Amino acid sequence: MDHQEVANTFAIEASRCYFTARYVYLGGMSLLNGSGFFAQGAIEQYLKAVIINVDNSKVEEVYRLGHNLKKLRQLAFEITADDEFNSEKFKTTVEYFDPFDQVGRYGSNANYDPLSHSNETLTSTGVIAWQPDYMPHLDYAIMICRQHVSIDPSSMDLVAQIKARNTKSMAWRNWQLEGLKPDDVLFIDNSYIYDM
Repeated sequence: MDHQEVANTFAIEASRCYFTARYVYLGGMSLLNGSGFFAQGAIEQYLKAVIINVDNSKVEEVYRLGHNLKKLRQLAFEITADDEFNSEKFKTTVEYFDPFDQVGRYGSNANYDPLSHSNETLTSTGVIAWQPDYMPHLDYAIMICRQHVSIDPSSMDLVAQIKARNTKSMAWRNWQLEGLKPDDVLFIDNSYIYDM
């Protein structure tokens, strides 16, 4: 697989994670770490796509960095020189979603839980409270990342397919919910969607 295929695959999977994060959020289930888990995956995979798209010699390094959003963000900034990756807003977004890597997957069995608390009467682990401004931060980060990836137009880029209202796409053909359409999932409360 060549580097562009690898970047494209990361971007396609990221688009699916992003859609799922928004879907879970709109369904009111963000309290259960679901939105955060998929949001973390979307940012991670878009950052990997950005890095490989800009510098194909970084494929091995991207895999070595694993799920670490902080290190992926730093590498994306270094190779793109886009100040948005180093902005306080992007850094804050990474701080919001980085813990979901472990907590979103493993709950109280997570190896990394920076928000855990323990005292004589209470131990709290595996809990991240979703905050109202998390979704706009996710939308912002996805917009910035998508500006740096070249996704094959014939691919399964869910964001592009839904924005184009491609009713022949898998998202539209398989949709079963009444009263909510795939484009609602992306467009509701998303001030960045037109820049993606």
